[in-house]
Amino acid sequence: MKLIGFCKFFNDKDNLGNMLTEMNRICDLIVLCDDSSTDGSKEIAERFTKHIITLPDDFEAEGEHKQKLLEYIRGLDLQDDAWILQLDSDEVLDKPEEIKNLCEFLNENGYDSALFHLKNLFLSNQWYRLDNQFNSLWKLNLWKFSELKFDISRGLHKPQNPINLSKPFHSNISILHFGFSTPDLIAKKYKKYKSLGQQGYALERLKPTIQKMNLKSLNNDILEPEPKPLTEQQWEDILNA
Repeated sequence: MKLIGFCKFFNDKDNLGNMLTEMNRICDLIVLCDDSSTDGSKEIAERFTKHIITLPDDFEAEGEHKQKLLEYIRGLDLQDDAWILQLDSDEVLDKPEEIKNLCEFLNENGYDSALFHLKNLFLSNQWYRLDNQFNSLWKLNLWKFSELKFDISRGLHKPQNPINLSKPFHSNISILHFGFSTPDLIAKKYKKYKSLGQQGYALERLKPTIQKMNLKSLNNDILEPEPKPLTEQQWEDILNA
């Protein structure tokens, strides 16, 4: 059995190396799509794999880009029993050492995919957020290698996994998402989505100014204090920096 690491990235040099280091520990092969990064991200990626395709930066064509990465994988000489693990550049697994045992379990029980609970670390590397739908997402990020197909229509918030999977398993492994772990990273995402036309609750829930955030520690060994919300002025200063 082979485990293939799969990621599409753009300008995320602050997180990409950490994710690829973790992926390199557990995967037999890593394949990447670089959306024409300009911040040195591709140079970081090249330390981990030679299997990188480069496409134009087009956030609304995410499904199309991932489909092209799948087609690249099909061109490689792989054995039949292979699994694909997708992670974003700002994500890691909380129990990476269990992933290959999970693949064996899925094979033995006829599953074609597995879901992971997403924990959004918020203003912290220790605390994750529960309110405003931050803790409600399960990501279908492990797939048995087959004739997989993505939704390639343009737009925001399209399915991030192949759309022809039929038998997923809810695993006990979580994805730790670092994309909201600092005020600057939150501002980066906020401005990106706003520039693409997102508005209303879907956008404003990202603001780290809500006074009653519901946060939970990843474990009982608390290494840092519970983060406090920013003031409106602090948030404006970060947005305008």
